[in-house]
Amino acid sequence: MRQPLEAFLREAAASKLAEIPVGVQSARAMPPDWPHGSGVFMAFRLGEPGQGETTWRFYPDGVGPAVTDETAVFPAILCRRHEPRAAVTAKAGPGGLIDWDLLRRAAQEVADTVNLRQATAQVARGASELSRRWRNDLRTLAEDAGYEAAELQQLLDRLEEVCVEDFDAKAEYRRFRDRLRAARRKGQPMGSRREELAQAVEIGMRLFGQSLGTDAGGRPVSPEDLTFVSWQRLVSAGQTADQRPGAPPQAVPLAPGLTGPRAQRVV
Repeated sequence: MRQPLEAFLREAAASKLAEIPVGVQSARAMPPDWPHGSGVFMAFRLGEPGQGETTWRFYPDGVGPAVTDETAVFPAILCRRHEPRAAVTAKAGPGGLIDWDLLRRAAQEVADTVNLRQATAQVARGASELSRRWRNDLRTLAEDAGYEAAELQQLLDRLEEVCVEDFDAKAEYRRFRDRLRAARRKGQPMGSRREELAQAVEIGMRLFGQSLGTDAGGRPVSPEDLTFVSWQRLVSAGQTADQRPGAPPQAVPLAPGLTGPRAQRVV
């Protein structure tokens, strides 16, 4: 499962992903080995582009909980450059492919998940031995390499608040771990070590998010704090992107405060 995800991350650097318009809509046919049927992928970001935490999840058509394991979600999202899009009959513009009730539900669930994780981190502050070890590694490596950056201190603060094991289903967990290992490798030039460390810090900020002292001003996260990044329909063969069992397309205003473009784009 990780191989398609890692290939995707290698081909689509963070700078390229940042070029995707916020609120973009698309559709594709489901892979033959996808076990969850047709439905919708959604992405939300908490925080600023390039620094905030982005959460992907899949909602199957009908009833049932969201699929939240990103190592399972990403292979089904991954599209080759020349792959044809699924048929779309809904008009572009406000509404488009979006089921607004589902969007509101997803935004609330993402906010609830972030709040639960932050509350757990406050109770178990410093409880993760791996968090403590990675924090010490980062600090020691930075001192040895003469590396200084505001993002480094923010990441060190964040690692005091979280159990890193809680993030092992996130897309960039393995990349962060590998960059940290590379920075610890002995015998490499100091310049190479600083570069590996800088990459680890950049990935770590995207993975773990900002410290509780700065996320949403220190208050509980609400759907209004999220940026709606992406909506992708996954359809079966012969199904158009705007066909949803029991749920005709709706075009109603976005929930107040939930960030998103006024004019959506269908690609």
